[in-house]
Amino acid sequence: MNASLKRKAIATAVILIAAAVLVWLAAPVRNRTGGPQKDAQTIKPEAAAPGAVSISGSSQKKAGIVTMPLELVSHREELRAYGTVLQSNDLIGMRKDFAAAKASVDRSSALLAASAKEYERLKALYEDNRNVSEKALQAAEAKWRSDEATAYEAKISLQTVESAVRLYWGDKIGAWIFGSSPQFRKLITMEDVLIRVTLPPDLQIAAEPQRIRVQLMGRSSFPAKFVSRAPATDPRIQGMSFFYLSPSYKARLIPGMNVEAYMPAGPGMRGVFIPAEAIVWQNGRAWGYVLEDTVRFVRRPVPTEYPVKDGYLAVKGFSAGERIAVKGAQMLLSAEFQPARHEEED
Repeated sequence: MNASLKRKAIATAVILIAAAVLVWLAAPVRNRTGGPQKDAQTIKPEAAAPGAVSISGSSQKKAGIVTMPLELVSHREELRAYGTVLQSNDLIGMRKDFAAAKASVDRSSALLAASAKEYERLKALYEDNRNVSEKALQAAEAKWRSDEATAYEAKISLQTVESAVRLYWGDKIGAWIFGSSPQFRKLITMEDVLIRVTLPPDLQIAAEPQRIRVQLMGRSSFPAKFVSRAPATDPRIQGMSFFYLSPSYKARLIPGMNVEAYMPAGPGMRGVFIPAEAIVWQNGRAWGYVLEDTVRFVRRPVPTEYPVKDGYLAVKGFSAGERIAVKGAQMLLSAEFQPARHEEED
């Protein structure tokens, strides 16, 4: 065979081999038994659709991906405020000052009553044929006048303490302190804690919500109930302040802790609840992966304007009944930005 025929034969062979390879690539991948290979493609980011990841059903189970249907919920808009768990020592100190002032009033009043009575007795004797000396009567009067001044001073001191309590704590908590009520005992034994909640200075509310959510950083929120408006504001924030009460065991609250408070305000709204465990963060934004069919997850932005307990309320972008990944969302985010992987099952 001459050189020209050899070159033609080689070219023909190359064409036939290339065609066979194309046919093989177009055919389904087969397993060792010769049948079609299922789930050959386990996780595949879709280049043509940014924010989408495809993963087969069996691979979802292997990867621990769990979805749940989204639910429509009702919610009122919440104002974000700042709170501080107050020191029970302050209450104890006020109670001690009040008790001391009250005891001084009681003691001085008793002494005044006795000296006044003694003066009246001696005065009657003096006027009855001088049965007592004028000097004794004068001494009794001096004692009476002195006790009267002491009693007046004690009353002023008590009023000062009461005013100081009301100016800082208000009438309702003041009544707890003055009466040593059961609620006061719960506060000083740390069964309950008092939280001063302060709105930002540019926010106002017409009526105080009777119940709010209070949250420590990185922990679940817990309820607190309204006590009264605070006569004094937090000097650091300079906004409207309120007192709220919460059992300390609910969040292991201790005096001095700073908390965030969410106060219901305005009309109610309806939206889809996005649980916190479904959210992943990327570039400072919150995202969630919604299962659009049996294998395709699409990443959608989660609005964070309306935080609710253990998640967020989405008034747009999501529909009730859609399934969102509540476990494995972080893995989906990582897979989205990785090259496609191909694995074969045994």
